[in-house]
Amino acid sequence: ALAAALSYENERNASLQSISRVAQMYDLEKVFNSTLEMDELLGIIAKKFQEVMGVQGINLWMVNGETLELVRNAGFDPTVELGLLQKPGEGIAGDISDSGEPVLIDDSDDERLRKRNMGHETEAVFSIVAVALMERENLVGVVEAVNRMDGAPFDDDDQFLLINISETASNALHNASLLQSERKVEI
Repeated sequence: ALAAALSYENERNASLQSISRVAQMYDLEKVFNSTLEMDELLGIIAKKFQEVMGVQGINLWMVNGETLELVRNAGFDPTVELGLLQKPGEGIAGDISDSGEPVLIDDSDDERLRKRNMGHETEAVFSIVAVALMERENLVGVVEAVNRMDGAPFDDDDQFLLINISETASNALHNASLLQSERKVEI
């Protein structure tokens, strides 16, 4: 009877967690599509990603010619600063811009993290998950989530969540870019 009760409790908790995720996705869709102003939208995306992922920091890199530029962040990540540019081979975001493949680093001894943490050993990044922001087949940016708040390294579930919420953000960014293009045509 005790085993059956525990099994039922676990199943119920999993169902509640699934319902919570669906509600979060609905909320994200609603919030992201509440504005078409690019600057405002970028700030909203970074802040909401940080809340949903429960992470120390979010970095939002956007395509700027042949490079990526760090245009927004939420939370705390001392290893990068706004305005930083990356090309492929110069960092995690730059590498994603080349391959389009998500990156999950759950080992603090990873060479990419050691390179990133140089000079920041006391406030180092110990885990990171990053995915491309794609609009159809075109790269529009990269989002990085840095250090889970609970101190655990990122896992496949975190990567799956970031991929899914990035799709929602990509759609909102596309709509905002259409408005910017329309304004340029009017001018």
